[in-house]
Amino acid sequence: SPHSARGFATLYATIGTVSAPVWTQIDAGVALALGAIVETAAIRKLQRPRVFALTLERLEPGLVGKRRVAIRLAVAVAAYEAVVGAGVVVLRGSAGFVFACALLVACAGFLAALARAVQQSIPCGCFGRLGQTAAGGREVGRGVVLVAGAAFLVIPSEDDIVAAADAL
Repeated sequence: SPHSARGFATLYATIGTVSAPVWTQIDAGVALALGAIVETAAIRKLQRPRVFALTLERLEPGLVGKRRVAIRLAVAVAAYEAVVGAGVVVLRGSAGFVFACALLVACAGFLAALARAVQQSIPCGCFGRLGQTAAGGREVGRGVVLVAGAAFLVIPSEDDIVAAADAL
């Protein structure tokens, strides 16, 4: 079975033999995929900020009756996503790491909002549209995958650790 201890040991040994250029390409692919997803979400929110503002009002009752504040917050979140989504795709090195950390914050925030939406049975306003049904396990699963991908981008490689140690 691939889920046996021996299967995991074989998988780990195989991963350990992947060369640095291959890891760099995997990293770039993950960054491109997540950047595209977050950028798409940002664009959808910017196209219809009032829809996302309604979701924010449902998630945070303190925003009810404060439509302008909710809309400004919706635009601010979308702008953050737009900048982070582009930055994580375009930048590498130290700047890329900063944007990867910002992406992890965005994805973790998204997952926290999804958890709250599930808890309160609120429709998901993901990608700028208001769903007809309450957020559920499928949306939370997607959020977990986004967080895992963003975490992958901020975990240093063995080469990064050795380079940092040599710099000391």
